Amino acid sequence: MLLACLAISPLACEASEDYLSAPDRIEWIGGALYDGVFGDGTGFQMELGYPFPPNRGGAAGTKFHPSYWYPKFYQGSPIPLGGFEYAGNPMPLVRSVPDKCYHRDEEYFSISLAPDMATGNGHWKSVSLNKELDFSLQREVVYKSILVRRPFRNRLTGHEEAANAFEYSAVFPVVGEAEADAWIREQARICEHDRQCLNRIRITWKSRTLLSIHAAVSGYNRDAPSSESYELTRHYQLKDGHLLPLDFASFIKPDRVCRARMSKAIVASLRARKAPWAAKAGLKDGQEPAFTPTPTGIAFHFDWSEVKGDAEGEASAFVALKPNDPCVLFLPAYDKG
Repeated sequence: MLLACLAISPLACEASEDYLSAPDRIEWIGGALYDGVFGDGTGFQMELGYPFPPNRGGAAGTKFHPSYWYPKFYQGSPIPLGGFEYAGNPMPLVRSVPDKCYHRDEEYFSISLAPDMATGNGHWKSVSLNKELDFSLQREVVYKSILVRRPFRNRLTGHEEAANAFEYSAVFPVVGEAEADAWIREQARICEHDRQCLNRIRITWKSRTLLSIHAAVSGYNRDAPSSESYELTRHYQLKDGHLLPLDFASFIKPDRVCRARMSKAIVASLRARKAPWAAKAGLKDGQEPAFTPTPTGIAFHFDWSEVKGDAEGEASAFVALKPNDPCVLFLPAYDKG
């Protein structure tokens, strides 16, 4: 079982088959992370999805949900945008916000990409700010998508059962650094289930000095009442052309006082959202948490299997911090605008 082998180490979960190299796989560039700059110099980052290969049938696990964020003010959760995979110019995207009993459109993006999709430009409009700006896009990282579908044959009847077909899907970035790419592929290839394996690995922070990666791995069996999942993060400092792995103790002092402060702040953040699982979300002794550092604090991520009761469906908590906080050793700075 996935959780059993993860008790030893997530990397101890060896797939029965390497679906990343399966001969019947469907493989394509599923999307990309872009650096963006508005006409007034404000920097932002955006994830855009690319079309599924024609006539091959899509899969929910490989779908890209477009989103964007402002790195200088990032709190670990992208701003979702309504829209679809890129299917030609212009590409319209909309951000909607709750307004009493309905949602209203707040922001509009119109995006045009170059033929190779490596660069682009567009126009942005904010309703509440009564403001419009042009912007440019530069692709930073591409995401690879892989899908494997296989029929399930009932051993008793000999018939194929479409409802029980096996599906493996993975979306993961290709960053061009051997150590980081090896770790990313190791997470993407994990699959120990006979019904579905769904692995999603994302870049959660990328600047000139820090690369943060978040892996969400899940799956379930035909006879299981629910899925199993885990979340893991990895961080690298970019220095002198090399990647240096960083753990939680590289960002927050590892003493008991600071860890206790972080735990208390995590619980308080979740209670403010009325998350029913808040009380059990503090840091455990010796635990290496899943987290994303940002210029304004740290976002802590939790396994979906542990937080099924969260009313908001957001399995994370943000703790605001300042660089001069006595517990802070390092927080990244956005150095691209």
